[in-house]
Amino acid sequence: MIEVIVSLALISMLMASLGTYFVSSLRTSRYQAQIQTATRLAQTGMEQARGFGGPALLVGRKQCGTCVNVSGFDTLGYLGATTRWDAKVTGAAPTVPIPETVSTDTFKVNDVTYSRYWFVGKCWQAAAGGACGTNSGLPVAMVRLVVGVTWLSPDCKFTICIRASSSLFSASAADPVFPQ
Repeated sequence: MIEVIVSLALISMLMASLGTYFVSSLRTSRYQAQIQTATRLAQTGMEQARGFGGPALLVGRKQCGTCVNVSGFDTLGYLGATTRWDAKVTGAAPTVPIPETVSTDTFKVNDVTYSRYWFVGKCWQAAAGGACGTNSGLPVAMVRLVVGVTWLSPDCKFTICIRASSSLFSASAADPVFPQ
């Protein structure tokens, strides 16, 4: 009789720990799926921008004096060395949406709402290459695009999750010619 009680106690403890493991693995899987969805949305936005090209990304935008704070998206500081072009131009529709405090570019996937933001800026490089910065005296003008995606989840700091993708585009409509 004692063997039955001990075995029932062991089985109960094992099942309780497996239940906790099961719930934890489901939560982790859900969070990983959300990250994958956000990354896919950011990359899809970047692919759309590649189709437009660098000069078209500046259409409907002008240099802004006071821009929306993007420090949450820009953890690597890409927009820090960029002259932001996120202000609206009256009478011209922007190629990609202007970042607002409330995104108009939203997606709902598996009951999670994702918001996509487009941050555009200009930077300049030396002809020999190097870092892209705010010195407009350098000869090579570039357009920097950061596509950020946010969603709400208890798994992230302050319950706001962020994923972003960044790329540089030529600001010239002409194809570059490289010496051979």
